[in-house]
Amino acid sequence: MTQSCSNSDDILIVDDDPGNLKMLTSLLEQEGYGVRTVVPGESALGLAARKIPDLMILNIHMGEMGGRELCRRLKAHTRLADTPVIFICRQPDTTHRIAAFQAGGVDVLSKPFIREEVLARVHAHVTLRGLRIKLEARRGAPREMRPCFKTTRKGYWELELKTNRLCLSSDAYRVIDLEPGAFDGTYEAFLGIFHPEERETADTFLKASMNNGMPFGVDLRLLPGENRERHVHLQCEPLRDDRDRPILFRGMLQDITERLDAEEKIKAAETKYRTFYDNSSEGMYQITPEGSFLNVNPAMARILGYNTPEELMERSVNIRSRLHVDPDRRMEMIDRLRSRGMVTGFETELYRKDNSIATVTCNAHAVYDEGGRILYVEGTVQDISARRQVEEEKKKLEHQLRKAQKLVEIGTFSAGIAHDFNNILSSILGFIELAEQDLGEGGANIRRYLEKMINAGNRARELVRNLMIFSRCTEIHKKKLTMGPLVEDTVNFLQATLSRRIRVRSRINDGGLHAFGDPTQIQQVIINLSTNAAHAMKERGGTLEIRLKALEGTEGDGSGANGTEPSDWLGLTVSDTGTGIAPDKIKRIFDPFFTTKDLWEGSGMGLSIVEGIVKKMSGTIRVESEPGCGTTFQVMLPAYHESTARGTIGLQAKPQSRQKPATREFTKATDNLIVAKGHLQ
Repeated sequence: MTQSCSNSDDILIVDDDPGNLKMLTSLLEQEGYGVRTVVPGESALGLAARKIPDLMILNIHMGEMGGRELCRRLKAHTRLADTPVIFICRQPDTTHRIAAFQAGGVDVLSKPFIREEVLARVHAHVTLRGLRIKLEARRGAPREMRPCFKTTRKGYWELELKTNRLCLSSDAYRVIDLEPGAFDGTYEAFLGIFHPEERETADTFLKASMNNGMPFGVDLRLLPGENRERHVHLQCEPLRDDRDRPILFRGMLQDITERLDAEEKIKAAETKYRTFYDNSSEGMYQITPEGSFLNVNPAMARILGYNTPEELMERSVNIRSRLHVDPDRRMEMIDRLRSRGMVTGFETELYRKDNSIATVTCNAHAVYDEGGRILYVEGTVQDISARRQVEEEKKKLEHQLRKAQKLVEIGTFSAGIAHDFNNILSSILGFIELAEQDLGEGGANIRRYLEKMINAGNRARELVRNLMIFSRCTEIHKKKLTMGPLVEDTVNFLQATLSRRIRVRSRINDGGLHAFGDPTQIQQVIINLSTNAAHAMKERGGTLEIRLKALEGTEGDGSGANGTEPSDWLGLTVSDTGTGIAPDKIKRIFDPFFTTKDLWEGSGMGLSIVEGIVKKMSGTIRVESEPGCGTTFQVMLPAYHESTARGTIGLQAKPQSRQKPATREFTKATDNLIVAKGHLQ
């Protein structure tokens, strides 16, 4: 409800917070009050002394000259002692309220400001000051009822100290709910109208005023009435003779029961709002268009990594430069507020206290002044960082699934093509061999051409075989293998077939351990890795080294893959001194059809087949490469040996029920090291 006020009502606000000054000025000027603002310090005293305000509002938390100190100086000033002071406190705690009243304040405003509460408190104290001034103007007038109280719940009283005679106006009798002449009109009878618990307080204030000559005002309870307890505000001002002796008390009784009831309702609403505000899981805030926080709740502080709202407000002085990751997004939000008055679901990124980034959605609306300018913005913030992270993980998994599905489709497609193409190649090669036999001794040139055709067909057949291995269409015959002789035979084959510019060296020590797999496929692994190594050394030559040894525990796999016991791994290493692999390509070398070779020099299937074979044997493969220095592939295969405990043959690994399905995983240890791991299934 809007309160009426005089155009002459002058309010002076002293605060070092621009947000408070702007908000209070707008609220009060809209109600017709004259408002002056000033920063803390001696200038505030001077400005108030030049033109005495009807009311002063001070921030109790000011830095340069605290609000309490400024109030003490005001009360010590001859002309400003009677000016009522309302304090601003950040939180409605008892400590600050007591400090405010001890300093001489008449009331307290707590943040966040509630418009109706601010206006009600200001109106009440401005009105009380006006009535006191009117009482002073009527000093010496007859003691009959004063006209200014006829239509109000206020009454006038007067006490002559010499005769101990007390007079009440008819309105004062109505305030205390007594008939005129219902008590004997003495000081003692006057104290008797108050509640027994309040009489000592009234007596103390009256006698203190008599001794120090200062006016006072105090809220007291009356004797309980028929329906409810009533409260009055007792005001008193002593009059003195020429020798400065008190001779008369004059004052006013005002029924404040309704006001206190309204204040209780305001407090209840404030408590309800404060409980919701403090316990909300969403961040709540008020900010100025310039970017200064006026108020934030605990949830807002938690979202941004601060311990308390006060810490956030003190450190985030300017959210434009210290809070928003992208200042342009903030300006976009302000533009929307100016054009629409509100925004909903606005997504942006904010810096936390530790400089990490929180993704949030904002809902906000603008509060305007009379000129249509944004006074401040208030709204809510919801932290969606965890949800965004889940969405990103979901996208990543969907991408991996699509890739896996694509590989399955490629494998199925390759299997069909390979099967049909193998049949065609068999017919072509068969007819070429028949044609070669029919040539007899003659046709040397034709025979040479036919031999080239057979060689080309055999290369095509090898490609088909690789495709069928990749698509898992070839039959695999696993058995217990003695790795040492198998590797030696493959090394001998390579020494006979590779260029003489490439030196082939081997170091074989299998420790008497065996592997379990298809010997042809293990040879395929060695040959594929060695062929790639030879290609990397075709221009300058170099050294190809093949090593086989038993590995201790997790020596071959730093993560202890498969949970295997010590000495149950066989390590097969193929290294070269060739050109190496570039860091940007090393992650893709196991992808089907990816190759670093020139056109027509490779199909891109060799390493994919190697990885597939190693996975089937529940092993791991690691590659380390540096451009210009060479490449090393290390294959770790679980050992297979006679079990002395049960008299059976088996892998020393975790029970089948606890084994993980085969997966492919890349772990990048440096810019040139990756590992592809296969787990038992």
